[in-house]
Amino acid sequence: MGPLLITTLLRSLCLVAPVTSFIALSPGAASTPRSRYTNSLLHATVEEKSDTAVNGDISYGAGQITVLEGLEPVRKRPGMYIGSTGPQGLHHLVWEVVDNSVDEALAGYATFITTSINPDGSVTVRDDGRGIPCDLHPTTKVSALETVLTVLHAGGKFDNLSGDSGYKVSGGLHGVGISVVNALSEYVEVAVDRNGKHHHMRFERGRPASTLDISDKAKPQIYDDAIEQEMERLEKQKSMEDEDKDEIAKKLENLAFLKKLLAERSSGTTVTFRPDIDVFKGENGKPDIAFDPSRLNGRMDEIAYLNAGLVLMLKDARKENSNRVRV
Repeated sequence: MGPLLITTLLRSLCLVAPVTSFIALSPGAASTPRSRYTNSLLHATVEEKSDTAVNGDISYGAGQITVLEGLEPVRKRPGMYIGSTGPQGLHHLVWEVVDNSVDEALAGYATFITTSINPDGSVTVRDDGRGIPCDLHPTTKVSALETVLTVLHAGGKFDNLSGDSGYKVSGGLHGVGISVVNALSEYVEVAVDRNGKHHHMRFERGRPASTLDISDKAKPQIYDDAIEQEMERLEKQKSMEDEDKDEIAKKLENLAFLKKLLAERSSGTTVTFRPDIDVFKGENGKPDIAFDPSRLNGRMDEIAYLNAGLVLMLKDARKENSNRVRV
């Protein structure tokens, strides 16, 4: 297994006549036969277009107005919501989920965020915040969890200034982010540990694929074998004379601190999603949903720098990367 590192920083209509039909006229000059020909051509073209519409060959009425419901607009025009369907848009999905966890940290409720690229290409983001509310929403009449995952512009960050929001400060797309991730993913699974209960729900391409399952047995604590393995590797490496023992000691200290935070977790949200291969394309224009750890790592460094004390972990568990982790 490779190295693991932890840091605690934080159409309009256009009628165009042939170019050869136009001549330059000085102000006030009389029209030449050629210019009259041009005007006649344009006039005839407009009349032809009008006749076509009147005759009903091109119709435009209420029946041509398309109404998209739910998350359909996102799947129809994903670029409007995440910028592109290329690598940048693909990685943007991760940041929308991570930003929700960062907001929990800014509010003083989360101390760590772990991000894992799983063997099937999905991504799991986990925190130890308060957890997404799962009680019945008064407007949608479904759980708040299902509401924020399936309704655009549903979130707890709109009324920051009035004091009615669940957050005083926040980032992300303010009620768009995680629902957009849901719309553009093959599947999304959300697990919430909150108020002593464990909640779980699955979505597929933006639609609920299960009911909200609630268990009295919360499973908030996290035990990650990768951390233990990395600590063992570092201990062996520490005995080598040519290694920087101070740097290794610091890594071991950070790993032990993260291990403690994971074991003490009493609440939080875990989101696992796999982007839809029918939506995203790689640099070569072919379908691709492969995440680039270096791209994720760069943004993690920025988040860490801006959020002192927040522990971030990035783990790549895909086979070709031998469960490499960087935090």
